[in-house]
Amino acid sequence: MKIEILGVKINNENSLQIIAEIISRIRQKQSTFVVTPNPEMLVLARKDMLFKGILNMADLAIPDGFGLILAAKYLRLPLAERVSGTDLIKKLIINYGDELKIFLLGAKEGIGEQAATRLKSLNQNVKIVEIVSGGKLDVNGQFKDEEIILESIRASGANLLLVALGQVKQEKWIYRNLEHLPGITAIGIGGALDFYAGRAKRAPKIFQRLGLEWLWRVLLEPKRIWRIINAVIVFPFYTIFLPSKGEARRG
Repeated sequence: MKIEILGVKINNENSLQIIAEIISRIRQKQSTFVVTPNPEMLVLARKDMLFKGILNMADLAIPDGFGLILAAKYLRLPLAERVSGTDLIKKLIINYGDELKIFLLGAKEGIGEQAATRLKSLNQNVKIVEIVSGGKLDVNGQFKDEEIILESIRASGANLLLVALGQVKQEKWIYRNLEHLPGITAIGIGGALDFYAGRAKRAPKIFQRLGLEWLWRVLLEPKRIWRIINAVIVFPFYTIFLPSKGEARRG
């Protein structure tokens, strides 16, 4: 079942159910689009109708943000738990790594290789079939060597594509290209490769439990302040005062 918050459909399943669904789709070689909405993404989706439509067309939309749990409670909607994209990939690899052939796309040069070492340490049987750094997308959201990259993904035998191009960009890229990548499950993972590579530190567990990861990020990266404002001020304001018709209901 899916619920809607600010017009974006979000899966109401726990992490075990979501992982089981992803693995089932991988085993059946179904092309699958997974998004990980968080409060900031829902704010951006109100301003970008294409992005909003893409989120709603995804096969799975995983609630990656404590703010979504609070919003669901306020709106009296069921939402099982927060499932962060970083933790989701970790659990997939630990429990099903021997079935996964992973293609890493995105992040800065060298980050993918460092992240791959960490991912392999979680499960020695997991296969990282290829790593391609992000580079810059052009005004149309394409890589300079787009066709070469797509052919590399197809030829790699990957069944799980992790795309780290930053939110909005990565979702639009996957949406446009998944039809050219049959049998692949694609997940937009934002800055997760930086965490795996040790280039960025996750908030301590106590911050995560209290929903204060935003404060940790501000302390480490003050330049993120406007993104944090969207997540912790604009998103609650929209949720409380500006729900459009039909934007807060069971799906």
